[in-house]
Amino acid sequence: MIFILFIGCVVFSSASGRCPDGFVKFGASCYYFSNDVGTWTGSQVVCSQAFFPTKANLVEINSQTENEFLYQRARENRKYYWVGASDLQITGMYRWLNSGKVVAAPAIFWAPTEPQGGSEHCMAIVHDRGTSNCWIDISCNHQLNFICETPAK
Repeated sequence: MIFILFIGCVVFSSASGRCPDGFVKFGASCYYFSNDVGTWTGSQVVCSQAFFPTKANLVEINSQTENEFLYQRARENRKYYWVGASDLQITGMYRWLNSGKVVAAPAIFWAPTEPQGGSEHCMAIVHDRGTSNCWIDISCNHQLNFICETPAK
């Protein structure tokens, strides 16, 4: 009987996951909401190198609940944040940097009139749209805060 309880505790503790210092846990991932700003490319470099040995990337948004969580944090912090998608490879086709998957999110995630195209190729979450349709495309050279993501361990 004690052995079964012990196994149950081990399974539970590994499933709950832990995050590196400075990261916030949500679901199976850990998120770092930067106080620093950078370009889209520079922000990805920070995510992938600054938290050694943790490997992180600009966030890849995979669900409505994850999008809502990130949007609420952006509203609380009153900041715009880079996320990990762009159409730098093929104009008009946004892909997630980490997985390479095409962004197939519903249009409700994009702010009205977005994406605009032109010289705007990198995706950000903005806090001032009033709803969770908070994605915009913007020039990759803008200086924005950023969100890094890594799996909970």
